[in-house]
Amino acid sequence: MRLKRFKRLKSIKDNLPDLPSKLLAIALEELRKVEKNNDYEIEMLVWHSPCFAGACQVCLAGAVIVGKLKVPRHQYANASSFHKSLNRKLEAIDFLRRGFVGDALEILGIEKPKSIEDFYDVEHYYTDRKRFFCAVTRIQKRLEKVGL
Repeated sequence: MRLKRFKRLKSIKDNLPDLPSKLLAIALEELRKVEKNNDYEIEMLVWHSPCFAGACQVCLAGAVIVGKLKVPRHQYANASSFHKSLNRKLEAIDFLRRGFVGDALEILGIEKPKSIEDFYDVEHYYTDRKRFFCAVTRIQKRLEKVGL
């Protein structure tokens, strides 16, 4: 049964954009939706982890797994659960939420422009949710400004 579910995740079509600014915009939008859903709990240290006694825990990329990839809350998933294209995009979202822009661009196979820093400081979600959203949105806008 477990292998069957794993194969199902590998067969999910990549419906996510290629540009990191668009990936990040979608991730932030999906995170806001998940925050309002009592079936989910934000836990930035896990991808998409069911808790059978309560809410499914998700990170920023996990919110995309819920909203755009439509993985049910009772199923465990992480970036490596999906085929290569989705894996790279989910990993990039995870790098971006921590401010590691250079690493995110590298995993996506995109050359980093000189005007973009390798790292931007991002407040942890638990420390200050509002500052987390502001910092990640700033990264998204910087990438968008340079066409990424």
